Amino acid sequence: MKREFYGYEIAGIKLHAAIDVVIRHNRIHGCSLGTWLDWQAQGTRLSRNPPSDQQKYVDVKQPVYARANAYTAGARPFEGEREPWVLGAATATVVDEDDAVWLVTDLPEAFDEVRVGVITGRDLDRVRCADAEFEEVDGSPAVMDIDLSGACRQPGRDGAVGPLAHLWSGPCRTRVF
Repeated sequence: MKREFYGYEIAGIKLHAAIDVVIRHNRIHGCSLGTWLDWQAQGTRLSRNPPSDQQKYVDVKQPVYARANAYTAGARPFEGEREPWVLGAATATVVDEDDAVWLVTDLPEAFDEVRVGVITGRDLDRVRCADAEFEEVDGSPAVMDIDLSGACRQPGRDGAVGPLAHLWSGPCRTRVF
């Protein structure tokens, strides 16, 4: 890959005024800036787009809402996070094989205690800049019940924290794309 061009105007997916757009299930790789959403992105939903190793969150200056994430291998929680889980040693590797992307993990037993139910718009603070609720296009509260791999989170049943509902302790290989 030559990478002759670089800058904030270059991305795998780049949209201006992406109002009420859904960007779902894309494998964005081989580009310098992954996804770039410029002004007027209210109502835009990014879902099931696994980041590649080239993607970084560059110059993001907006507040982050974080709650109940699991941290391993010496990683520390975000300063403003509510209810973080700090666990022991672990490994996680992203493996790119042909047309598939795999997450290969070895997580501590304590990870099995870190569970969360289906997250909805009612669980989230209002969007700061737009002063809006997290909603579906019909105005009902947003429901985050499909994980990165496409598996459904079941209402009333807790699953793993993070983007993969069916992740457990010990060695595991999960296809994410």
